[in-house]
Amino acid sequence: MLRVAAIGLVMITLLAFSSMSIYYVNAAQSSEFASTNQQIQSAFVAINVAETAGANVSSLVSELNASLQLVQKAQLENSSSPGLASADLQNASQIASNVQSQAVVLKQDAIQVRNTQTIEIGIEVGVIIVATILILIYGDRIYRRLWLFVYRNFVLRKIDGMGSRILPIRTYSSFFHSNMTVKFT
Repeated sequence: MLRVAAIGLVMITLLAFSSMSIYYVNAAQSSEFASTNQQIQSAFVAINVAETAGANVSSLVSELNASLQLVQKAQLENSSSPGLASADLQNASQIASNVQSQAVVLKQDAIQVRNTQTIEIGIEVGVIIVATILILIYGDRIYRRLWLFVYRNFVLRKIDGMGSRILPIRTYSSFFHSNMTVKFT
């Protein structure tokens, strides 16, 4: 009888320890799930900030989706094989941390590109303003000099009722030999 009681006590103790070890494994798994989910949320926030800065984050989103699929797979595997679930959670956690670090780098690159574009736009606007001012100041002088350069071989004369015409010097000499009369005013 004492032997049966001792065996029963050992069985109860073993059952209690085995249930406690299962509880500890599941407790470790739940903390792993919580930390992995926290890393995924941090990576999502980093992706959102990088996208707001103007970065192309489509590849990071697909990597984060792969991480979420690993977490879902680990939840399904948790009851049957906690070791595989733990490995999947570690992989998901590693992917999430890589995504978060890449998102920070992409955000910095996007800010640098935006600053460069802002400087380029400022320079372009400045050049346009300076060119406009120069054209307003010197435009009429340049136009007159170009006009005189183009029409340097032409003479302006008034012809009978036809108004003023600009004639090249070559045709002007042949013009005097015709029967038309020229009035000079």
